[in-house]
Amino acid sequence: MADTVQASFRVCFLQCLSWRHGSVWHPPRRAGAVPLRRVSRDCGIAVVRRLATRMPKSAKPKFWFNASLRIHDAPELHEEITAHLGPPTHCHKKGEPKEPPGKHPWPNNIWIRESPLPERHDIGEHLAWVADLARPHTTYLRRLIRRGARIDIYMSYCSDHDHCGFGLDPRHLEIFVRLGIRLEVSIMT
Repeated sequence: MADTVQASFRVCFLQCLSWRHGSVWHPPRRAGAVPLRRVSRDCGIAVVRRLATRMPKSAKPKFWFNASLRIHDAPELHEEITAHLGPPTHCHKKGEPKEPPGKHPWPNNIWIRESPLPERHDIGEHLAWVADLARPHTTYLRRLIRRGARIDIYMSYCSDHDHCGFGLDPRHLEIFVRLGIRLEVSIMT
């Protein structure tokens, strides 16, 4: 029984990619999939539960990717960051109310600029877009880190197959070394 319950529910960590629409991003629906239900939303990550069902698998795996540049813990600098890097996809300050009203206020400070590329594009293209955004501002981003900001690149990955992976070309990793920042990865099932 416990195995059945454990097999029936999966917990997925999903980046909230639809800030512009005020909803949580869900991987594309597949035939036979049970709709996703939002449980909570925090810091650009939503935790959802999905009843695991047998889903038809295509012969060739399908992938969905996204990447974003995130700057944490610099609320007093959001306007300055926007002036240097352009408008964020999302940003909030600790204590600001979440949407819809009535939810707990945001527990953190964050500025996010996500790749505008479609999710079906290769992760290399998403990471290249983020690197192209950050590369001309390397000196500024390093200065933000010295001023106490935490910067990372967040990547989300989803596939319609259980046993799939992805590879990264060394040229896509250069920006992490140049800035001395982490790559945070969310794998969705």
